[in-house]
Amino acid sequence: MPRRCSVCSHDESHAINVELVCGTGNRRVASQYGLTEISVRRHRREHIPELLTKAKESVEREEARDLETALAREIRDIQRLKGAAEEGEDYRTALYACDKALKALELQAKVMQIIQTSPTLNLHLSAEWIELRTTLLCALEAYPEARGSVLRSLEGAGGGAA
Repeated sequence: MPRRCSVCSHDESHAINVELVCGTGNRRVASQYGLTEISVRRHRREHIPELLTKAKESVEREEARDLETALAREIRDIQRLKGAAEEGEDYRTALYACDKALKALELQAKVMQIIQTSPTLNLHLSAEWIELRTTLLCALEAYPEARGSVLRSLEGAGGGAA
């Protein structure tokens, strides 16, 4: 059964982690908190990266929630102003508000990762891949068994026929 990390189980583990993240040396932290240098070194190497990743993800989640709340507030304001413009028969302003509402919804969809804006690459249609595949198969013409094997592998991988 693996031993429990003496730093993780220490009463002041949070303060120790802060010291380590701030760059305080292993020896100094060990003497300050009554630990061995090797246990502090092991903790820094094995646990601090994971803790930093979790902390970063937590901050990102909180920032995303804040952004989502602010965006929802903006959408409510746009809808309110659009309604007021329609009531006053100011259709030009109402249409402008519709445009802003659509842009806000698009932003919200991107934030929620409903809309993917990153480009998609279809490798099998790229000129470079077609040229490479053709060159490879032409080079193997003198070796029909190898060519057939390569062609079957490419087809099996979704590469299509030569």
